[in-house]
Amino acid sequence: MTFAWEVPVPTYVTLVFVAILVITFGLLVTERFDKTLVAFLGAAATLGAGKIFSVVYSWVPAVNMLISGSPHELLFSDHEVFAEMIEWETIFIIVSVTIIAVIAERSGLFEYISIRVVQFSKGSFKRLFIYLCLITFFLCMVLGNDPAFILMGALSIVVTRTLKRDPVPYVLGAVIISNTAGASTAVSSFVNILVTSFYNYDPFYYLSYPSFLILGFPFALVTSLIGIAFVLWYFRKEFQPPKDKKTLQEIRTMLEQVDPSSVIEDRELFRKTIYLLILTIAGFVVGGLVGVPFYLIAMIAAGAFLVADIKELKSNVQKVDWTLIIFFIGIFIIIGGVNSTGILRSLGQGIGYLSIGNSYGASSILVMFSGLLSGILDNVSVTATLLYVVQSVSSASLVSQRLIIWSLIYGANMGANLTPLGGIPNIIAFSLLAEENISLSWKKFLKIGVPITLITLIIGILLLGLFNSTFGWSFFEEIILQNLTHQGV
Repeated sequence: MTFAWEVPVPTYVTLVFVAILVITFGLLVTERFDKTLVAFLGAAATLGAGKIFSVVYSWVPAVNMLISGSPHELLFSDHEVFAEMIEWETIFIIVSVTIIAVIAERSGLFEYISIRVVQFSKGSFKRLFIYLCLITFFLCMVLGNDPAFILMGALSIVVTRTLKRDPVPYVLGAVIISNTAGASTAVSSFVNILVTSFYNYDPFYYLSYPSFLILGFPFALVTSLIGIAFVLWYFRKEFQPPKDKKTLQEIRTMLEQVDPSSVIEDRELFRKTIYLLILTIAGFVVGGLVGVPFYLIAMIAAGAFLVADIKELKSNVQKVDWTLIIFFIGIFIIIGGVNSTGILRSLGQGIGYLSIGNSYGASSILVMFSGLLSGILDNVSVTATLLYVVQSVSSASLVSQRLIIWSLIYGANMGANLTPLGGIPNIIAFSLLAEENISLSWKKFLKIGVPITLITLIIGILLLGLFNSTFGWSFFEEIILQNLTHQGV
């Protein structure tokens, strides 16, 4: 969407859209109302305000036509709402990945793997915690961090209840790994899906699936290991083995008696799920190399999973969280309305001017800004907003847009660990523990979340500095290449 208006947007119009955004985000933070309802009403207010101002300033398209030959609206048209504001590719990926997760869960594959791992721990609570965290990391890479945590959070509760252990360390470990592992692949978090869709999976910006394995996976792995080590240290007393050898032997005997195959209800679906997951991952990698869009591969994979479990087609589709889809559409419209006023470009320029010509400074500012803001609000809403800021930050600071994009990816994913509001896994964790009549205080979460977030953000800054120098990301090189591409050279 262009910002080169002949007729500028009046200040009070900008304030109306900013007010809608602030009120929406404020209500989301309080959690007093359903987030889907809040986003839906915010979107309705945005569209309503846009219609009112289109009537008040109905003369603007005609004036713009006379001056520039382009009859564009003062704010946005109906076509722009559906064609530009709403990221349909993101919606398709979220629905597809959710369908894959639903059917994979029904197959019993992940429960089978988890039971095997629990048995492999042989009664060691420390090894059990580490193994559960590693499974969480793997599931995040394949299914995304939200479905992964839903599986592993519930499993952690069941396992600790069986072993008569405090579930808090295990649930918090799953939360932290779900967020840090979110940076590992192009589909491992909603943050990554939003960014890759916004830039049309452009390999020029290192947003292909293979590129994530180079830039995202190492960062996710290092930060996840730090998270595991920190939780092990913080809850070190909880991971001590029983002093009574008889108790330890009873635990081992109990684990040996569990039959992993008991969770497999449909062996044919179980085998198909294994093959399809392997093919899906291979499809993402190969598709990224040859330029096939993520959403297309995800939709084909989801279709294959639906066919594999055709008997439960209706049930599997109904299990998709359609309220989450409405939430995303609402957020897209609200942020698109604010962006149409040009204020987000001004915000990006302000951030960029703080570090003109200093790539390390620009990266540091955006990593910290997006990370801390993601922890205070939530990383999905923050990412959707800051995506409109990236280009102006890059232009104002004369720093590679690739570096700014990856600064946002690193910051938003890691920032989710800051507070209980930072990410969806955090909120689900509190709900799971409440069902077990276990109260987890904000203070306790912050004691773990704040240091982990700050450490991982600093690591992100250092790693981005290394990537920036290694790959030679240059602002002026990008401008030249983009101009050549635009001219068809």
